[in-house]
Amino acid sequence: MFHPDAPTGPVLGLFLSGPSLRLAESAARAVVERTLDHHDSLSEVLLVSCEAVLPTPYFEWLLERPDDGGRLMPPAD
Repeated sequence: MFHPDAPTGPVLGLFLSGPSLRLAESAARAVVERTLDHHDSLSEVLLVSCEAVLPTPYFEWLLERPDDGGRLMPPAD
């Protein structure tokens, strides 16, 4: 997802999962840096930061659901 008109400048959103937050952020940085290095049209783009935003409100919403207590799948038999 790309937001070119964000108040602080363009924002690129990546959806990654990994064994840790640090590894997911590292993978995101590597993907973006490789993209910037290999596309001439992006040669003037500068990566300012690379950080994850945890989707806390989504998980809080799941836990508040009265029907299944946050489970996404039915329990195993």
